Amino acid sequence: MFKDNSKEVKSKLEKAIQNSLEDIGKIGMAESQLRTPVDTGRLRRSQTYKSDKSKKHVDVGVTKEAPYGLCVHEGSSRHRSQPFLRDGIVNSTSKFTKAIEKHLKSLR
Repeated sequence: MFKDNSKEVKSKLEKAIQNSLEDIGKIGMAESQLRTPVDTGRLRRSQTYKSDKSKKHVDVGVTKEAPYGLCVHEGSSRHRSQPFLRDGIVNSTSKFTKAIEKHLKSLR
């Protein structure tokens, strides 16, 4: 007798993907916050992430409470660039991989 478990497998896989996206967002935000230059702490506190489950995508960025974040990140004519977001993400790929592996292993 054949038992179709495809719906359950698909559901568990989707949950693992969602959990991975959440972990990636948390890790990416934390790592970029560690690299954020601090004067008042406002820029660091304004960082957030948003995971889009339908597109399987995560955005890490700065909220409107610190509109100067782009100038800090990219630099200006008076200040050198301090790419805290990019560096936080690029230097975290192994942590992202471990998070994904952890959630995929839970499918066993």
